[in-house]
Amino acid sequence: MIRRGFLVILLAGCVATSGGVQQPPKRTAVTLVRAEALPLVDAWAEALGGRPTLERLGGWHAKGTYTRGGVTGTIETFQAPSGARREITVLGFLREERVFDGTRGWLVDRNREVRKLAGFELDDQLGHAFLGTWSAILTHRMRGAVTRTGDTLVLHPDRGSRPDTVTFDATTHLPTTLVRRDGEKQRTTTLGKWQAVAGVQMPFSIREDNGNPNDAVAIEWTAITRSDLDAKLFERPADRASDVTLAANPITIPIEIVYGGLIFMTVRINDTPMSFVFDTGAEATVLNSSRLAKLGLEGHGKFATGAGGGDVELTYSPGVTTKVGDAKTGEAVVRDQIVAAVLLDALEAPLRRPLDGILGYDFISRFVVEIDYKNQRMRLYDRATYKHTGGGTAQPMTLEDSTPFIDASIEVPGTGHVSGRFVLDTGCLCDVQLFAPFVDRHGLLEAFPDAEQLGYSAGAGGETEAVSATIPSLTIGDRVITKPRADFSRDTKGAGADPESAGLIGSVALGRFVLVLDYKREQYFLDPQR
Repeated sequence: MIRRGFLVILLAGCVATSGGVQQPPKRTAVTLVRAEALPLVDAWAEALGGRPTLERLGGWHAKGTYTRGGVTGTIETFQAPSGARREITVLGFLREERVFDGTRGWLVDRNREVRKLAGFELDDQLGHAFLGTWSAILTHRMRGAVTRTGDTLVLHPDRGSRPDTVTFDATTHLPTTLVRRDGEKQRTTTLGKWQAVAGVQMPFSIREDNGNPNDAVAIEWTAITRSDLDAKLFERPADRASDVTLAANPITIPIEIVYGGLIFMTVRINDTPMSFVFDTGAEATVLNSSRLAKLGLEGHGKFATGAGGGDVELTYSPGVTTKVGDAKTGEAVVRDQIVAAVLLDALEAPLRRPLDGILGYDFISRFVVEIDYKNQRMRLYDRATYKHTGGGTAQPMTLEDSTPFIDASIEVPGTGHVSGRFVLDTGCLCDVQLFAPFVDRHGLLEAFPDAEQLGYSAGAGGETEAVSATIPSLTIGDRVITKPRADFSRDTKGAGADPESAGLIGSVALGRFVLVLDYKREQYFLDPQR
């Protein structure tokens, strides 16, 4: 959650030396450059020093300073000509590492958990690799396409869904900005402070902006060198030692189901009892920042992340141990975590109860979690040894930005079943919430003209706007729910405006089953109620 994807390898696509126009080597092209784009691509190649010069450069290694959220740290990037890359960012105690081998990718998060990259996160890595290998120019390196819009080039890596729009300086023909979709926003990268490195011009200053200053990024490179990179740099990182203690396998703990779906449970944070919501839609475990002083904790930095209703400001606190259960029922402990802190006080009035925090990915990923909504209990299993014995069948999920995405479909009169990628979100008090771009793309307001305005609805980022109607059916995996309620978001900002997700499958739908979450194996089960 330190960042949503980066442009750091862009500098590899901005290398220039002296030299005339060079012809590409005669190899079979795998990147298709449209005829109208070729003049701009050739001018770019000439500004970079010619195609043979780029071929000879090979891999590179860069070090620099990295600033985000008011904190300055370090960044280190390794880029191979194959497209493989590795990037490490450190902001004090916040350290993240992304590794991409050209096809697959992994994240080592701030709590040292290793997770496979998927969805838009993998798309970002593909985009960075396409730029970093100059595949728009050296067309034999990676598959893709290059098109032209006015005086810009649009780079479409194969298998990626986030194209890059590149703008060039009219005099030098070097890239000046890069624009890429960032969820419901656009992220613009600006390059500057060009300096020669062994005769190669590189931008030593990189700025990212998506409209929120707390999410802006500044990179200043201090050293960039050519490097022959060991292939082991791009292998899957090793798992770290377990940070979990589980008194029994499984342990069973009581939960409270509120308003027909929200899961509240007692959690001890550094041995202080607190009231938390269990929320698969939370990409981190979150403390209500108004409780930090009570816990003797401090927030560090001033970051931003997307949420329902808009962006929220967050900080991070280290040294947090989370415990659930007790000596009688058995205890589960996740030790020494870095957690996020967000001001959640505005949600307490509509919930009519204290909200001390949210149990999210940092906790959920450490176990296999079984939620028995009907009997209001939760079981936590050792994820390494878990074997499913319930009546449901395994359904696939992917973890994108540390939240679970699943395939589901809704039935629309006159159209049939409309499918999409949904967040499995136990924190949404809904059957299904459909995001505004999905609603508009499929004409759902016209298909359900009797949709009614919802009452008060809010996320961590503020109030949200939606209308609601009963739909014929909702299909989740191999389960069909008849006549659920669907909320059609009308939000223009925040998660409800995200064009890359169809919406949320919420706790009202999930509460019809015993839900089993197995993040490590990327699967879930909807077992019959017991």
